[in-house]
Amino acid sequence: MWIPKTISESGEKIAASVTSADTLSGETVAPFGIAYAPLHGEKALSVQIGNTNYILGVCRTPPTELSPGEIGLYSSGGASIVLKNDGRVLINGREFESGGDEV
Repeated sequence: MWIPKTISESGEKIAASVTSADTLSGETVAPFGIAYAPLHGEKALSVQIGNTNYILGVCRTPPTELSPGEIGLYSSGGASIVLKNDGRVLINGREFESGGDEV
């Protein structure tokens, strides 16, 4: 597992769990520039450090259109951006080459 035995050197109690996002409250954790709100009913991984709960992400199987090394961003309304290994970018299914020209 990627979570080390010691996350905090301050001696705070740390608890990790996978649970329904419906029951969670706390801060979501994501890379800089990315924000998300878990859907109700999604399973989410959370870590409690002291009295603060951090939602690290949701548990889901990647879409079948992704190959290893590719990245997809998806909204619940159907919008998507997919970065393909060959340099193509798919925005809502429309294909663009790495130079920005639509194919």
